[in-house]
Amino acid sequence: AEQQQQQAEQQEQEQQQQQGRQQRQVASPIATHSTISQTKRGEPALAALNSTSHRHVQRQWLGMSIERIGLYSLFVFWLSPILRTLTLAYSTDTIYALTFSLSFVHLVLHDYRYVNNASPLDDKKDSFQGTISMNAAVFTAVLLGSRLESTMQVFALMMLAFEIFAGFPVIARTMKQFSLNLHISLTIGLSTVTIRLLMHVSQTLVLLYVAFELFLVLMCPLWLQYVHRFKVRIHGPWDYDMEEEGLG
Repeated sequence: AEQQQQQAEQQEQEQQQQQGRQQRQVASPIATHSTISQTKRGEPALAALNSTSHRHVQRQWLGMSIERIGLYSLFVFWLSPILRTLTLAYSTDTIYALTFSLSFVHLVLHDYRYVNNASPLDDKKDSFQGTISMNAAVFTAVLLGSRLESTMQVFALMMLAFEIFAGFPVIARTMKQFSLNLHISLTIGLSTVTIRLLMHVSQTLVLLYVAFELFLVLMCPLWLQYVHRFKVRIHGPWDYDMEEEGLG
């Protein structure tokens, strides 16, 4: 009798376990469907939250930029009378010689990769490495500004110098990331404006500028392609073994 009772209890427990499994199997698809539906309903809310936070960050960045530009403008305006009389003890020939030398330093040490390596849909946060060239260009503007007649002219020249040498590389990189055609149009437009301005100064400068641009745009790439054929690769014990490294 005891064995029969034990068997009956075991059978009841097995039946209860089977019923529990069946209930869980029926409930799991319902729970999964409800979870998926909740996730789908939450996706628009998450996207709206992300867009709101992105707009908030953009507004903060814009406000900080406007504040910095305003403070910097006031600082330059305050220094303009000092900059106008900074080089009165130096001769004009010395100023022109220093201007030419610093302009050459700016052209040689400028970080051209910051703009040229940018491509559309490129989100790399590369930093501008042409600090020395930018300082040389700004000091050139200071030297030229010391030969102007009024304080407002010095202020305008210094603001223009900082916009061109400090702000324009960032703008050009952003434009190239947005559209390559826009970047090319900007380059052609700047060259056209430069030629138009030089025409009011000297025809000789226009010819020299056009010849220099053609040399950079056409002759230098052809020259590099011609020199590349003479490239010699030197092998030695310092080379990697391609087969052992799994690079072959």
